[in-house]
Amino acid sequence: GDIRRGLLKSISMDAPVSAVMNPNPFTLRADATVRNDEVQLYMRQHGIRQIPIVDANEKLCGIYLDDSLGTRNNTVVLMVGGLGSRLGDLTKDCPKPLLAVGDKPILETIIENFSAQGFRNIVLALNYKGEMIADYFGDGSRNKVNIKYLWEDKPLGTAGALSLLAAPQTAPMIIMNGDVLTQMRFGPMVDYHDASGKMATMCIREFKFQVPFGVVRHTGNTVMDIVEKPEESFMVSAGINVLDPSALQYIPKNTKFDMPDLFKAMIADQKDVGAYAIREYWIDIGRREEYQKAQTDFVASIAKAANAA
Repeated sequence: GDIRRGLLKSISMDAPVSAVMNPNPFTLRADATVRNDEVQLYMRQHGIRQIPIVDANEKLCGIYLDDSLGTRNNTVVLMVGGLGSRLGDLTKDCPKPLLAVGDKPILETIIENFSAQGFRNIVLALNYKGEMIADYFGDGSRNKVNIKYLWEDKPLGTAGALSLLAAPQTAPMIIMNGDVLTQMRFGPMVDYHDASGKMATMCIREFKFQVPFGVVRHTGNTVMDIVEKPEESFMVSAGINVLDPSALQYIPKNTKFDMPDLFKAMIADQKDVGAYAIREYWIDIGRREEYQKAQTDFVASIAKAANAA
């Protein structure tokens, strides 16, 4: 932009960069305690699409990209009907999506993240204490989205509630577990899915764990090697998926059906399904340990969202 404006002002191509550059750009510190929505608001107000991210020495270390200036027509379905039983008494009187991480409920952070990236059509699949969730979010206008609800009369799993969708879908849908907090950008994921031509795309992430014992490598009765407490690595489902409308035909009506069941059904029918690896911050708040962990590291990750953008 600076170069283009310089050319329009007839500045010579031999001129130094300082002749066209903005010497005092707005920047965001990588360690700043600023929320995503605050940055997005500033960018909208000033009509800018990128903000340089600098470290304590004012050195460039990233760029914050604004995905919110263009809206997406994709529906986002958030599965928020679970009991949250692994969280114990934390969910006795409050559904897990309304538990606070930082200064707001988990689900509100998720919805605001989608809204900031241009995804405004939200569907919430409800069961356990669903009335509390619906009362809190209403039609979504407070969070600048349009919210509709799917009401389960019995637990339908992580995919079964999709059989309750009334309106026909014309674009790929994002299906996400309602207890996942992440700083990933959803637009590139949908674009990847569109370009692939596949019926479904599963987000995957690396999971590492350390074996707490020495692992013995052997052939028959002969020990060949001993590896002390090795670290193993696997790619696992991240609880985020993109589905073409045609994938809905594999979901039985009013029956408990999980997302792995759906992917297995498509694979068995020889349909192409893809994988999309994510490297950005991600945490599944399924247990009390993850809930406590999210109180510190997810809140801290918000200030560095641009590094994942």
